[in-house]
Amino acid sequence: MKRFTLFTFLYLALGVCLTAISLGYQNLPSGLQTNLFINAGASYLVCLFSTFPCWQETAIRWRLNQW
Repeated sequence: MKRFTLFTFLYLALGVCLTAISLGYQNLPSGLQTNLFINAGASYLVCLFSTFPCWQETAIRWRLNQW
């Protein structure tokens, strides 16, 4: 459970940093800025989904099947 709390925080921090970069630099090419927003949005979604127990169990089962 602690592992998901840490990853939730890290994905949230990643999303905030990517959003700040894309908004802070106005001279970025539009493709790069769009890519940063898409990655930030994906990071926010992972952060949100990692708080639900069903996603945590699925991630653990998937991780165990990888080994």
